[in-house]
Amino acid sequence: MRVITLRPGEAPKFNDIPALLDTTEAVQHFCGGDICENRIGSSGIFAITSGEISPGDMPISCMIPEMDMLLRGPVVFCRRCGHELAAVYEDDLKAVKKSIVLPGGDWF
Repeated sequence: MRVITLRPGEAPKFNDIPALLDTTEAVQHFCGGDICENRIGSSGIFAITSGEISPGDMPISCMIPEMDMLLRGPVVFCRRCGHELAAVYEDDLKAVKKSIVLPGGDWF
């Protein structure tokens, strides 16, 4: 399944979760524990981060100005299909890049 991943200090990029892995477990492994989901505006894209970190424990990955939210640690951007995580579309990388500000940008 194709998702968009973001690690602190890097730019967002496409990444594929192999079909043989359980998607939720793979996302939990990437993010570092139980996950927390936040829908990004009306885009249909969700930003998934670790729900186990406290604000000062991980470096900032990005800010979502529209939501006045800082995301910390590794982030996975994907869609939802009912209760399941779903793959992103080809244009979703552009939508993510428009929705976030990386550290060092105008909002920092």
